[in-house]
Amino acid sequence: MSPAEARKGEQLSPKERLAYKKYSREGMIRRVLDERREKAEKADYRITWVDNIYGDHILTNESGIKYIVFLRDFEQETGYSNSADAMYNKLGTTKHIMYAFRQLNFSLSSIMKRFCGIVTP
Repeated sequence: MSPAEARKGEQLSPKERLAYKKYSREGMIRRVLDERREKAEKADYRITWVDNIYGDHILTNESGIKYIVFLRDFEQETGYSNSADAMYNKLGTTKHIMYAFRQLNFSLSSIMKRFCGIVTP
């Protein structure tokens, strides 16, 4: 019998326990938002903007899958999309929504620079 088989079913001693990082609820939310933000920054999506600033905008991902994105709160940058993540995560945002806000902010900044001479941060 191998050592692994012999230990099967045994509890690990405190010294053998695997190290893991504990998160508070706020820490976990911050971590998953950061992960989504990072994915949104690296994404190669396309957005078809509709006439209503809030939505329903059509976001197409790299695989050609289309999502409907609705932008709700422009200060908190929250909204809704018809992705599975939006249905379950309770965060008020997804990587798709983050991407849409980022593109919108970039577009507005470009327009203001070009037509108004205004530079935004």
